[in-house]
Amino acid sequence: MPEAASFGLAPRSGAKPQRWQLNRVHFYSQGVVGTLMCDTGADVTIVSSDFARRAGLLVRPVPTGAPTAVRLIDARQLPVLGRTDLPLQIQLMLDVGEDDDSCLVHWDRNFTLREVWVVGMGSHSPRDVYVSYPDWCYDPTESMPKAPLASLAYMVSAGARVFDSPRPPLPSEDVPVLEVMTVANEAGDLAFIAATDPEVADTAGARSGAVAAADAGVVSDAVSISISSDGAGVAGARGSVVAAAEAGVPGDRVVASLEVAVELSLPERIHRRVHEAFRDTASEARLLEGLLVRSKAFGPLNIDECTEMVDFELIDGKMPKEVSFTVPASRKAGIEAYTDTMNRWSKQGMIERVPWHTPAYGFVIIVPKPGVNKWRVTVNPTGINAATERLNPDGGFMPASMIQEAQRVGNCKYAITLDLTEAFCTFKLGPTAQRLSTFTTPVGKYRWRHGYFGWHSFPAHFQKLIMEKVVLPLVDEFPDVKVLAWIDDLVLAGNDVDKLLAALLRAIDHILSWGGRLNIDKCEFFVSRFDWCGIEVDLPTNQWRIAQGRVSSLAATPVPTDKDALGHVLGIMRYYFFGVPNQRRQRDLIAKLAELLKVKGLDTSEKFGAAWTPAHTAAMREAFAAITAGTWLLVYDPRNLLQ
Repeated sequence: MPEAASFGLAPRSGAKPQRWQLNRVHFYSQGVVGTLMCDTGADVTIVSSDFARRAGLLVRPVPTGAPTAVRLIDARQLPVLGRTDLPLQIQLMLDVGEDDDSCLVHWDRNFTLREVWVVGMGSHSPRDVYVSYPDWCYDPTESMPKAPLASLAYMVSAGARVFDSPRPPLPSEDVPVLEVMTVANEAGDLAFIAATDPEVADTAGARSGAVAAADAGVVSDAVSISISSDGAGVAGARGSVVAAAEAGVPGDRVVASLEVAVELSLPERIHRRVHEAFRDTASEARLLEGLLVRSKAFGPLNIDECTEMVDFELIDGKMPKEVSFTVPASRKAGIEAYTDTMNRWSKQGMIERVPWHTPAYGFVIIVPKPGVNKWRVTVNPTGINAATERLNPDGGFMPASMIQEAQRVGNCKYAITLDLTEAFCTFKLGPTAQRLSTFTTPVGKYRWRHGYFGWHSFPAHFQKLIMEKVVLPLVDEFPDVKVLAWIDDLVLAGNDVDKLLAALLRAIDHILSWGGRLNIDKCEFFVSRFDWCGIEVDLPTNQWRIAQGRVSSLAATPVPTDKDALGHVLGIMRYYFFGVPNQRRQRDLIAKLAELLKVKGLDTSEKFGAAWTPAHTAAMREAFAAITAGTWLLVYDPRNLLQ
């Protein structure tokens, strides 16, 4: 545990020897009124968790290793539940000057205090915000005050009277004059706030259940709280804390285990996806303005806005085999995994329930997702794939080489990456496609009304849509911007930030025109290095390499036990072939392994295992080692001999 920080009341550089406060200042934050106290003795600015909830502030998790509590002047400790940015609007009237030469000054400010600590003070805190020394006081050695409230502190310290009013008071109006208090560390007052690190358990999540403890009257510094940022269970934890308090359990014995999901607003999520060099700049402001106007693009899919239709064409004389068996529920996942998914898809309008006697041509399978007890329900349409025509078997608009395609942006300065969500679901299905896309589940039969993952030609259809409705119009309008597209992953790159931003907004307009949606948490703005479909591109150095996060697990690939497994191994090696520096050696290694595919009679695992030799294992390991080495390569196009 980090050593507890200790802060005293010794004057800082430029601080007055006497500690003082400006008390009971009214403010607005996102339309919610509150009161604050400015205190020269406070070391950190805090906001009560109750006010944070009422104002809808976005609470971020406490950074790893950061203090997890604040200590008051009476030695009590309050838990830090997270960090937030606090927008403030303050309008005051100041009476400045001596009696004969005094004048009223309208002090009107809109600003944001960054990295404010959210603290569980209960719902009866006398103040909503306590402003710290760094955000309040000024240094007389500086020519201009730098802290957000320093100009106010300067005038107050010079003797100005502060009226808590947005306009001059009328002659008959009794407007309170705000107190400028000289304090002497009164016990019980939240006058002195110090960062400390008590034994409060993992505070990885924000908006923790310490609020529940505070509301229940449990002494806040005696509650151990364990928090994670995904899941639920707040009500149960709150109940346990309340029950413990009512039962008279000592506070140091109360342990609340809470799981709280942190909800971030769209502006905050956008801000997190902007490269650090562009944060809090005019470019980010223009980006935010343009994206908020198009905020629908980052919301849920609306099937009424989807305009594109896809239908299936049966191969002559073929009909998919009907699924006549009953699909059992997974014992590990449980029946809830199916009902939850079916209900969600039905609510979105993606599927509709059909009678049991309706012929089904596919069935659902369930696969684990990363994490504990998380599952994904997917459809197996193998029979449908075998009986329907493919769209452009040669690939249509698909890039011939992903690695060579990624190199096209290597001479640009900035890039924006876009990730479309629920891409295939934007397709409405025609009558034949709907009839064939009926599948059976442990909880009934359902028919797809929109596209889904699994049919062989949805990727080709979507690539064609992206090229015709997004990429080609962009290239015509913005010839200086380069555009990469691989199904639902897009990259826009250029050397001019303004042109790149204009192209981005136009791209989103095109996507919205046919009902598409974007995942803001996977987009990146104004970056100089990015990962596109497994290829990592570094724009400043004009270099690229195989993205290490995608291939690091290949080193542990088991030896294949049959030809199908070997074919999968060779497919990976061929996909990343152009990312290996010594391609001649890699070609030889692939050829050695591919020889086994030509050998007849290796139709069982036993026969295949007998033919596999230590030399084959060495070749596979060497080939994968070349892929996972992380070697950077210069951007080079062999078709351009002058490069």
